[in-house]
Amino acid sequence: MTEPVTLIVSIDTEEDNWQPTRTGITVENIRELPRLDRFFERLGVRATYFTTYHVTQRSWAADILRGLDATGRSEIGAHLHPWNTPPVELPLTPRNTMLVNLPRSLQVRKIGSLTEALTRAVEKRPYAFRAGRWGFGQSTASALLEWGYRVDSSVTPYKSWVEDAGPTHVGAPLEVYRLDGRGDTRVPVPGGPLIEVPLSWGYARGSWPLQERMHEALDRPGLRGLVLMARYLHLINQAVLSPEIDSVENMLNLSRRLLRQGVRHLHLSWHSPSMRPGLSPFATTSAEVERVFSVTEEFIERLAATVPLRFATVSEAAVLLAPAPLPTAARTSAVAPVAAPVAERRLVVVSYHFPPDPAIGSLRWSGLTKYLAPLGWRSWVVTAAPAVRASVQQLVGVTVESRPRRRTLNDFYLYLRHRGRPPLAAGGGDSGAGAGASGNGRGAAGWLGSLRAEGGVLLALPDEARGWILRAAVATRALIRRLRPSAVVSSGPPHSAHLAAWLATRFTGTPWFVDLRDPWAGPITDAWRGGPFYRSHLARGVIAWLERLVITSAAGIVCNTREFAQALAQRYPRVRIEWVPNAVDRELLPVVTEGPFPGLGIVHTGTIYGGRDLGPLLRGLRAFLDRHPEAAQAGTRLRVAGHIEPPHHQSVKQQITTLGLEACVDLLGMVPREEALRLVGRSRLAVVLAQHQEYQVPAKLYELVAMGIPTVVIASPESAAQSEARRLGAAAVDPEDPAALLRLMEDAWRNDSRAVPAGAAKSDYRALAPLVSRMLSGDAQEVRA
Repeated sequence: MTEPVTLIVSIDTEEDNWQPTRTGITVENIRELPRLDRFFERLGVRATYFTTYHVTQRSWAADILRGLDATGRSEIGAHLHPWNTPPVELPLTPRNTMLVNLPRSLQVRKIGSLTEALTRAVEKRPYAFRAGRWGFGQSTASALLEWGYRVDSSVTPYKSWVEDAGPTHVGAPLEVYRLDGRGDTRVPVPGGPLIEVPLSWGYARGSWPLQERMHEALDRPGLRGLVLMARYLHLINQAVLSPEIDSVENMLNLSRRLLRQGVRHLHLSWHSPSMRPGLSPFATTSAEVERVFSVTEEFIERLAATVPLRFATVSEAAVLLAPAPLPTAARTSAVAPVAAPVAERRLVVVSYHFPPDPAIGSLRWSGLTKYLAPLGWRSWVVTAAPAVRASVQQLVGVTVESRPRRRTLNDFYLYLRHRGRPPLAAGGGDSGAGAGASGNGRGAAGWLGSLRAEGGVLLALPDEARGWILRAAVATRALIRRLRPSAVVSSGPPHSAHLAAWLATRFTGTPWFVDLRDPWAGPITDAWRGGPFYRSHLARGVIAWLERLVITSAAGIVCNTREFAQALAQRYPRVRIEWVPNAVDRELLPVVTEGPFPGLGIVHTGTIYGGRDLGPLLRGLRAFLDRHPEAAQAGTRLRVAGHIEPPHHQSVKQQITTLGLEACVDLLGMVPREEALRLVGRSRLAVVLAQHQEYQVPAKLYELVAMGIPTVVIASPESAAQSEARRLGAAAVDPEDPAALLRLMEDAWRNDSRAVPAGAAKSDYRALAPLVSRMLSGDAQEVRA
């Protein structure tokens, strides 16, 4: 299967003023962006809008940017005009309009100012950057890394800006490459943390090598006239993928020549002032504005007729196309030419949950596959999640094969038993202890009730995703036959995923790894012993047999806590068992722009079920308010967001009343994930409940730590949750130690800190991806604190 060409479209989204100025700045051209977005939507384009500081300073323009971002088809990047981005300290001269010419410390401050302005305007921080007037060099790359940027798109191969007091990009690679901020930005650095996505410049006609040598020879100060003469005589036929500058024929010729050289992306770009007549030299009339649209459309349509295309934003293209970093031992201190691309490795993941499914179980492999892509992995995911546009999924190196679950006899039984009110969506939760056909596990007393319970469980085995197993197995088997993947991973609960993968991998020789996010047959903790599956003799026997079948057949087992891995290794001493913790994709966490809640804002988000008990937190809050009445007057509140199972809900309300906390506790019920994270961002203390779950860690812990919110985990000593809290830099307290919880509340009351814990980086899927890559390649090593 031929890999499609990645087509990038980027717009320098800037003020109306074409000539550098610090006065009379307007941004009226931004009003044309909604039209441009509709145009892109019709063509399937995923655009990147590199946006300047002054655009963010108009509230109406910021509204337009947020609207573009909300479509999910666009990326808002940073575009720095050094002459008017604060701080403005140097005189306005041609040299000072090139960012690379400014002192590095001033570059850092300007980049910071722009980054903060964009973050406020769009409510999401940018990670892709473009220098104004293409003034990009080593000091700029270094400054970008200091601010956490991951992608730059300022390099124009075969183009020199020396005559404009800027850098030369002649000799830069045509392909996506890496930089480390320490050397010539035209020289790739294997393993560099900054990914460069260059523009598409080159030669449309004539001998490419001859023109390249001639251009390089004339790339000297004072020789601009000779370059112009060479172009006039067609000795140098330079072209660029921009509808402002070139014709459709020139752009198609350049594209064909770039692709023949093995380039895997084409990068089309222009400036937003060209969307309104008279603002740029490329579109002085309405007819010339319309020409930009028509040339773009014709170019894309004719290109798509000759090669398969996929559209990507600049950051998506970086993930897809950046060379994989070299192993540490293979790197040298010297700057070396880019290494040959590693052979593509293919991964098939079988997981019932995957985005856009909102279940917490969807986050683990959506995060890992995203960051495995830059390491040379391309992933296919077989899931029951709803189908989305294939073009969108492929943009991050992942192709989703949606196989929705079919209805079963168990669904019919549940419908009758609950009189048309299904208790839970198919697939259950992520606990692996779904109610199954027996509902809440309560039934008639005596042998008749036991018989009915066993019959109900039999209908639900192995779990509530049973209507998906064969469909997933067939889809996975077809992928294995077509792709010959390097590895297959099944992830559960629901543990039906492992059975589907077992069926699909029989006699294929493909390494298969089982990712157990929760225990299956065991070890079972107190939180789950009351569940119907574990009260049923039949279910316990069948589940134990299925677990043994799966674990002894797989190439390796992955657990998400060290404690779970150690317990499982005692039961299966001859099986290779690793552990890879859960984490979070920190790029997806929101930027909280609102101020903190008044008083001591405490928050708990997530479901309260099983052994999770809000009682210690309520008693600790009562003790804190008794000791600090001024905190109550300041507005101290505990906000609880998430579902509370019925028995727990009654107990929680009774405790609130008994402790006299009615005015200080808000039970908010189910709220959207974005709203829950907003509550977290405005709080001064976040609480994670993990009692009676010795081998599991609530997924919320990783989000809270990554957001920099002081976090306390209430869990039994020596449990996985306490161990993980210490590893990540969060606090951990015993449920039986109210004094410790009181001290933590007092610390949070005295110190409103938002510093990101030292262990926050360990909670990022980006950091875990190299470990998982080694594991899938057969070279795993245990994660260490």
